[in-house]
Amino acid sequence: MIQTLAIIGVGLIGGSLALALKEKGAVGKVIGAGRNEDNLKLAQSLGIVDSWTTSLAGAVKDADVVLLAVPMGAYEAVLQAIAPALKQGVIVTDAGSTKQHALDVAHQYLPDHACFVAAHPLAGTEKSGADAAFATLYQDHVCIITPDAATQASALAVVKAMWQDVGAHVSTMPADKHDKLLGAVSHLPHLAAFALVNAVNKQKNK
Repeated sequence: MIQTLAIIGVGLIGGSLALALKEKGAVGKVIGAGRNEDNLKLAQSLGIVDSWTTSLAGAVKDADVVLLAVPMGAYEAVLQAIAPALKQGVIVTDAGSTKQHALDVAHQYLPDHACFVAAHPLAGTEKSGADAAFATLYQDHVCIITPDAATQASALAVVKAMWQDVGAHVSTMPADKHDKLLGAVSHLPHLAAFALVNAVNKQKNK
């Protein structure tokens, strides 16, 4: 069980994860962070987060796990903002679509006492915002985790269990393989691309 989870970016992806973990009883407290106060207030009213703040550093200071659910282009700024506030042994993970970039910026900005685990749940809808979140978003979808040489086994196990708790089928592969695979289907519509990758991974795991 994750005692305290901080979600940076409480929209479809982060919000759905929080709802599913709460439903499963797999998280104690969820703290939401972002720039849109109205969205954060809505997330709290919907039971997605237990508290919220617009201070990224404030959101993560007591967190055991931190989820980045923001656009890839925001990773550098977010990681720089949270790095000084992260406690010893915290696990930072993400849900972004370009894993090598995620690993590169995490290694550049995160302190040595933080553990980063790169992940990409292959699920989504065309909607966004806290009110788009629903607890079954990840059920029977694939989540790809891309560990590298610096990934700690204990942190990897926590993130893997987190996604399994919300109904996802977890697959691991190198970041460059993930990026090539997703790049190969990037010309397809968002949901069709996810469906294809999910099908490919399920077939491989049989």
